[in-house]
Amino acid sequence: MRASEINQLYHPTGTFGSDSKKIVYSKDTINATKFYPILLKEWFYLLEKDGFLVIDYKPNKILGFQKLEETMWWLWQGKYNIIFHGQAKESNFKGIPKSSKGYSRFICQKLVTTKIMGDDINKWTFGIITKGERDDWLEEIIQSIKDHS
Repeated sequence: MRASEINQLYHPTGTFGSDSKKIVYSKDTINATKFYPILLKEWFYLLEKDGFLVIDYKPNKILGFQKLEETMWWLWQGKYNIIFHGQAKESNFKGIPKSSKGYSRFICQKLVTTKIMGDDINKWTFGIITKGERDDWLEEIIQSIKDHS
């Protein structure tokens, strides 16, 4: 998928399911869009417990070394272990082409499942914001919701 196609609606877990992949790999996507927190969240949800997230990227003004680690911590607070985060060099990783000059590689392992037991797309919660002045209207809305379930 090209970064230009990624927006706030990016949702590969809707297709593949959560906790379903052993490895999720990305190159040149994470910092090509302001939606990188959505990417990190979705990719991490795709991983099964003990799976690996591997990201190859060139640090830029959107996302660099520190911001990537801070965002991962903000999203997942210790549900992962960073295996490696540094400059991708051919000497570090067999098979990395010389064209990878300037790239950083981030590898983390998911430590816990993120699947919520009993969670289902067919379950709904409603929030109704009111000023507390129209109880009759509120009761009508609640009854309408019950009638449609």
